[in-house]
Amino acid sequence: MRNPLNLREIAPLDLPAQAPNVLTVDVEEWYHVNYHSADWSRIDTSISRVRENTADILRALEPQESKATFFILGSVAERHPDLVKAIAADGHEIACHSYSHKLIYEQNPAAFKEDVARAADVLSGLAGRKVIGFRAPSCSITERNPWALDVLCESGFLYDSSIFPIHNYMYGVAGFPVHPCRITTAAGNSLIEIPPQAMEFGRLRIPFGGGIYLRLLPSFLQRALVSITHSRGDSFMLYFHPSDIDRRHIKIDLSLKESFFNNVGRRSGRNKILRLLNDFRWTTIARAYSASLRE
Repeated sequence: MRNPLNLREIAPLDLPAQAPNVLTVDVEEWYHVNYHSADWSRIDTSISRVRENTADILRALEPQESKATFFILGSVAERHPDLVKAIAADGHEIACHSYSHKLIYEQNPAAFKEDVARAADVLSGLAGRKVIGFRAPSCSITERNPWALDVLCESGFLYDSSIFPIHNYMYGVAGFPVHPCRITTAAGNSLIEIPPQAMEFGRLRIPFGGGIYLRLLPSFLQRALVSITHSRGDSFMLYFHPSDIDRRHIKIDLSLKESFFNNVGRRSGRNKILRLLNDFRWTTIARAYSASLRE
């Protein structure tokens, strides 16, 4: 197998026969995007939508008594500490999404280590317990920065959910396993990796667990892929952002390509997410992989 991250070992996890559905939410504002074509001098970032949209998510989870892993930006946590406390009080998992939402491969190891330490300190203090999980802004752990995995290990994280097993212009590692695994870095550090959802059909990989992929796929195909996932005994992991269910989506002036990625299918995406939250019962990464995390 190709090893673009120069890992010493990749070992599959032992999973239960009936793998649970895992729900993850990247808690950030609508303007926390990493599109290079944005003109930030013309964007009003004083408008906050994260509190209202996250509250809608929490209410949507109540009927099924579902729980989720909330990957929260440290800067959002500082601005809305009561929101973090409310998420934790409801029994959800608090995890780290960095402090500032900067692409990791545009930082150096020292800057990244400082960023995650600041975020983890804020989040752990508000959650009342150690934060053990991390997801990179825009899944920005790629072939360009495998050193980020060692920074996470050295910072005390037990699992990561950043390595997207397909490649596009902003993120992804083509050929990385689509299933959760334990990785050992070249430096000898160990970390559980929970890749965002994709399905293999021979050499073909179809991402379908969130983002533009969820918005573009017809509902019947999305449901079919979830059913196939379950039939294979695998867990289905959904990921989205509070802005993905916002009734008042705020558009940003972007290049044609990045505008398509940011805006296409917003209305249908909201409806698909809310139906999925209602139709299934969900759990956190920490609970779904508790046995592996204790090893």
